Amino acid sequence: MMVFRIPKTICKGITSAISQYWWGDDEDHKRIHWQEWWKMCLPKAMGGLGFRDLQSFNLAMLVKRVWRLLSDLDSLCARVLRARYYPDGKLLNAKVKSGSSYTWQSILARRDCFKQGYIWRVGDGTQIKIWEDHWIRTSHNLKIQTTRGNNIVSTVDELINSVTLTWDVDLLKAIFWPMYIYRIM
Repeated sequence: MMVFRIPKTICKGITSAISQYWWGDDEDHKRIHWQEWWKMCLPKAMGGLGFRDLQSFNLAMLVKRVWRLLSDLDSLCARVLRARYYPDGKLLNAKVKSGSSYTWQSILARRDCFKQGYIWRVGDGTQIKIWEDHWIRTSHNLKIQTTRGNNIVSTVDELINSVTLTWDVDLLKAIFWPMYIYRIM
């Protein structure tokens, strides 16, 4: 299933048609004028009517597509897009190329929104950038707050002892503040 970024003008047109249906007057009938549209889009539990804001819904589906490209690497969609646009397998670092499809442009348009809410699970740590990525679950912004200084260590796998496959505690102590050592471990 492909998801495309629907232009705001189309979303506005559809939203306008829906609102016209709900409270548009015609010659024979005077309709009830409900609340403002944004209030009607609130969930019922919050006092709204549960209508969907189409623009927000479309953007949410694009963010979900980013997640699926990252989590289901064997899907046809992921294989085709990876082969064409990010052959190194690093979707979160991929760039827009000239001649990119509308699908790819739509996905990249919401990738930054995805980046604000995701957090890495360490695994082997080869793709996690220590100083830029979200990977510290108990940090307020999910990132390392220790200043980098002159450290040349850049990815999480460099913090792992390759023989024992455990954290290199001595290296952690040399680089990070004590509270972040605890959070990392």
